[in-house]
Amino acid sequence: MTVRAIAVAAFGLCVAALVYVFMSARAPAPFVVAPIARQSVPSAAALPALRAATPFAWRLDSAEAAAPWSPQDAPAIVARRWHESANKREFFERAVATGGGAYLHFAGKALAACGAVNRLGVIGAEQRFGSTHRANDPALPRRIEAFRASIAGCDAFESRSVDADDESALFQRLVASGDLVGRIYAHKLWALSAARHEEARATLLLALDARDPELLAMVYPAIVARGFAARGQGEAAPDDMQDELNAWRWALCDLGADCAPASAYGRSLCTGRGLCEWRSVDEVAQAVYPGATAERRDEIVARVRAGDWSKLGL
Repeated sequence: MTVRAIAVAAFGLCVAALVYVFMSARAPAPFVVAPIARQSVPSAAALPALRAATPFAWRLDSAEAAAPWSPQDAPAIVARRWHESANKREFFERAVATGGGAYLHFAGKALAACGAVNRLGVIGAEQRFGSTHRANDPALPRRIEAFRASIAGCDAFESRSVDADDESALFQRLVASGDLVGRIYAHKLWALSAARHEEARATLLLALDARDPELLAMVYPAIVARGFAARGQGEAAPDDMQDELNAWRWALCDLGADCAPASAYGRSLCTGRGLCEWRSVDEVAQAVYPGATAERRDEIVARVRAGDWSKLGL
């Protein structure tokens, strides 16, 4: 396998794992990338400051959203621009041109969200989706509607598709960006198998201290893994860790993650699980977060808001 092919596969797996964790609250599968030299990753103390957004909020004010694009923009700001972009291909191009870990990360998410259109075109993507669901599924009309909403704005990927070389270059730039999001990728802090050395811990603390829901969504699997290890439960039964992952994913909805029915996450519950009739994610929590309790969710929210990192295994 060529270096380019390895990089493309790694980036695809990484984005898929992040989407898998964020959308389904299932344990992420690890991916393999070429080792990154430790000396190539700046120390936590040397990282440039993010241009902060409102703490734990995805509904940013108009001034934050309208400001010029900067590589130092917080992920929450970039996320809003991605969600509100009518043309996801144009967002992708501008994000790649702007650079910085947050923009490169969301360029990858835009590519992942539009991946079926990028490969098959709009009609082909809809046909593929329809072919994977039972015709007698009572939720099928709503699921098709949600799928169409999820690829809205992806049309331009059909005429200007992103090839494997560009995808590989995007991933390499992201891992080498050296900022906080780049360090999260370099240390695999989106995974249960994340690095646990002191630099990785310092990066996790910076991500938590940023009070950015998008950063928290990236790193919570690593926090869960460290928490179990700190309690001497590194070999815990899978269901135990899955329950904790589910509780964290539920908690994200109270920590600024957009979990409304019309959000990307809400649409994924409709397209992927047929859960289309709800107004608050709490109404479908038993189905979406099996094994998680409201008490544990509230405990996580309280500890994160209080900055009580030691009780989170850090």
